[in-house]
Amino acid sequence: MSALLLFLGVSLAAGPATARDGDATPDSLLRRLYAAHQPWFGHDIWLDETAGTPSLGRFLDEPLVRLFHLDDACKERTGGVGFLDFDPFLDAQDYDDLGLSELKIHCTPENKSATCEVSFQLFHDRPDSRQQLGYSLNLSPKGWRIHDIAYESGASLLGTLSRPCE
Repeated sequence: MSALLLFLGVSLAAGPATARDGDATPDSLLRRLYAAHQPWFGHDIWLDETAGTPSLGRFLDEPLVRLFHLDDACKERTGGVGFLDFDPFLDAQDYDDLGLSELKIHCTPENKSATCEVSFQLFHDRPDSRQQLGYSLNLSPKGWRIHDIAYESGASLLGTLSRPCE
């Protein structure tokens, strides 16, 4: 009986089970994001290439996924580019054909939320192309999910997508 209680205590202390092992920690979710989102190689998270369906929910929380869908609907209605004229995970329109270099991720989890600093170099031969993004993540029943991204300009992804469609 005590072995069962010990097992349950260790299982509960480890946190809720997630749908994917890659979502076990905030850093592992972000590493999975940057491994999947490589537009320079024709891979991005907008579509799950195996299923041909949007895969934003594998990385973003439900409120942020809804805002992406509202932005898509706004683009269709207005014929515009929407609120995002840049890659929100790179904070850039341009990047090296070789991919990112010097990816660094540092997370500070607190209970069911985490803040993470992500930095990388967009162009291998240009140290001045270093980007730094601040991620806010929440722990959901599906695992860790991105709630917002803060950019060096002071803007955030959530704020950018929350504007009314015009």
